[in-house]
Amino acid sequence: MKRFGPMLIVFLTLFLVACSSTESSGNQGEESNKEDSGSTEVTVDSVLEAFQEANLEAEKPTEMKADDFGMAPMKSDEAKRFLIPSLGADSGGRIFSFENKDDLEEMKSYYDDLGKESAMLYSHTAAREDILIQVNGELEGEEFNKYKEVLNAVGSGSIPKFEKQIEITFQEAQENDAVKDDYGTYEIVNTSKPEQSEFKSGPLKFTVNKVLLARFKPNQDSKSFFDQENLNLAIALINSENTSEDTVSFHPFSAKVTTNTKGQYGAQDMLNKGESEHIGQVKQEFIIPYNLEDEDLSQIEDLTFYFDGIAKDASTVGEDVEVPVTFE
Repeated sequence: MKRFGPMLIVFLTLFLVACSSTESSGNQGEESNKEDSGSTEVTVDSVLEAFQEANLEAEKPTEMKADDFGMAPMKSDEAKRFLIPSLGADSGGRIFSFENKDDLEEMKSYYDDLGKESAMLYSHTAAREDILIQVNGELEGEEFNKYKEVLNAVGSGSIPKFEKQIEITFQEAQENDAVKDDYGTYEIVNTSKPEQSEFKSGPLKFTVNKVLLARFKPNQDSKSFFDQENLNLAIALINSENTSEDTVSFHPFSAKVTTNTKGQYGAQDMLNKGESEHIGQVKQEFIIPYNLEDEDLSQIEDLTFYFDGIAKDASTVGEDVEVPVTFE
């Protein structure tokens, strides 16, 4: 029987230790890679959660159905829609995941090509790994860049936080503020409160609380309802009260407004809010934009509103009222 010499024994021992170390190191590497991979995983749900964590609008996410794809290729592994309320009713974005890069690129090209064919069909897109996001083109580019930044940060453990958008009302709005509703965005240029704000017509009392000059941009859903791409508006905020037991009608929607620039204008259809009929002892609130057409709002120094007297049973029972407003 042969015996191994001391040097051979030492060599075999070192060889076995080295193999064991290599195997152990390899296993640790696999575990480490798996752990790293899990921490950077990007999914439809993780992107949605990141948007919300970053204070971006991504509300009421829902699984996309066949009808939601329209003419787009339906090749995604998973897809969800989310809403961006500031863009108007039913406006928002989509998040898709794909099993391969070719399908993702096909979907991205579909949306990008629509925007090249027509500005009305433009939408924002961005991709990372197997995830594609697509957002309504009405969203400002600067805002969409925030969604892209968050998409690229998912899995990093450090999601950026943006200042949460505070919804501003017409009552609160000041110069340079933006007010949004279901129809679009109002960029406030100037505001004023009439020197005399309380008025009376028959048994009806009303207060012109505030008048705003604003540039209005319709959103994608409402564009077709307006003749102009942007509207110049004078917006009157009015509270009214019927002090009698009778039902009377107050029609600020039919009022006329004149300007120091010798213009005369009427109320803008669709954007008016309020109810003209006043049953006995009721109060109403009105938001009434008047379309100043091609006026340069920076040149508006004075406005005068002309309200017809209130009516009862189709007969006028109150005095006409003029309301002058001055802007600084």
